[in-house]
This record gives sequence, structure tokens and C-alpha cells, in this order.
Amino acid sequence: MVASKLGFVDKCDMLTLNVRGCDIRYTDAGHGTPIVLLHGFPLDRRVYTDVAARLSASKRVICPDLPGFGESRCDRDFTIASLAEDVRAFIDALELGPVVLGGLSMGGYVAQAFAKAHPEALRALILIDTKADADNAEQKLGRLKMIDLVRSEGSAGVARAMFPKMLMDEKGESNPIVAAKLKQIMLDCPPKTIERACLAMKDRDDFNDTLRALAVPGLMIVGRHDAISPLATAEKIADAMPHGTLPVIHDAGHLAPLEQPAEVADAIEQFANIV
Repeated sequence: MVASKLGFVDKCDMLTLNVRGCDIRYTDAGHGTPIVLLHGFPLDRRVYTDVAARLSASKRVICPDLPGFGESRCDRDFTIASLAEDVRAFIDALELGPVVLGGLSMGGYVAQAFAKAHPEALRALILIDTKADADNAEQKLGRLKMIDLVRSEGSAGVARAMFPKMLMDEKGESNPIVAAKLKQIMLDCPPKTIERACLAMKDRDDFNDTLRALAVPGLMIVGRHDAISPLATAEKIADAMPHGTLPVIHDAGHLAPLEQPAEVADAIEQFANIV
């Protein structure tokens, strides 16, 4: 069971909630300002284990597996917009009220879709190693090629193809423990979920107007060595948000919460203290 691998498991509640026909598995720890953190692709809530452990000392931190990912059981197609509706139903079921919502990479797309559809449910928005732009023609083609890859080689093929761009260094030699954890998380992602996520990301909206219209504080966190969503992209996002700030995590790539959890937790905590 995935949950047994979490070092954080002894410090938080491991729970399941049925949302819109899906059994959503999540962790819920701490008290205070509710912070909901959404993982990226092809990942699950384990990317936030160490961040949540640190943040939960002063905040309530909730980390769900999105439908079809990790331990969340859901056998249906989805879009980025429908995932945002799942998140809204999840937040409503927990009676959280306006939340600080954060999203990493694909989770950032979902968080932006949530901000577009449900601005009244936001207390603040945190985006981590993500983009606001929709896919261009070349990127859409790349999504379709990844679908072909997962159909022919399964999750292992996708993990092998994606790994060199995920961390600060291509082989993960600077932090072998993190590299091993990332590989396992990617291998655990179901092939059908990978396929559905590729289609969802390919057809997602452009969120630049959403960010410019944001009425709550925004935080954009980026790894300085992010090869997928580089610093220039993060600067554009931070500039678009009327109240945006941009902490840069120096020794991190595309997965700052996994690579440098203490720095990411500190940035989120400082931000949450003032919203």
C-alpha cells in the first residue's frame, strides 16, 4: 500500500472521502489556516510529504491524491476543469471555507482552473513550477507521443522519458534518495491515468487572464534549474498576479517540494502568515 511508504504517516490522519463518485485518499494534519496542496504529473501526494510535515506545525495541511492518481480510486476520463470541480467538491465536503490552494506543475493547472471557476473559494493561490500558458502545437504533439509511449511501454517508459527533466540534475546524482523516491512515484502512476492526464493537459485553457484578474494574494515558487517551467515563465506568472511574489529555490529543478522541502515549506508558511 502506498500509504505505508510515507514517513509522514505517523503524524497525520490518512483518510478517504468519496467525491463525485471517486474515492479520494488524502492526508490531513495540523491546525490553523487550511492549505490544500495539489501534486503534479505523473505523481501523487508523496511529493509533499516533507513539506506537509514541516507546515503542519503551524497550519492545517491537506494533500489529496487527485482522482486516478496515487491511492485515489477513480475510473473515468477527466479534464483540468473537471479536476478543479473535484477539488471544489472535496473542499466543500471537508467544510474548509476559503482555502489557500497550491498546485505543483499539473496541479498548478488545476489550481488555476479552480481560481477561474471558483474565485470566492480562494483565500490565496500558490503556484509551484508550473505554467499559465496553454500548450502550443508542438507541446500538444508531445502529449500525443507520450500517450503512444505509455500504451507501448507502460508507466516505466514514461518515467524513463520524463526523469531527466524533473530534478536539478538529469541523473539525480546530487540527491539519490530523492531520485529513487521520484522514480517509484512515477512507476506507481497507472498507465490509464497517464493517458487521461496527457489529454487533459493538452486541451487545458490558457490561464493568463485568470491570473491578471486574481483578487487574492498569489505566490509563485520556482526551482532555479527547472527545465520544464523555467524561471522566465515563473517571472511572467508572478508579474501577472496583482499581488504576486516569487521566491526562487536555488538548488531545485521542476520538483522543488521534493528536492528542497524545507525551503518550499518556509516560503509557503511565510506567505500563509500574511494572507
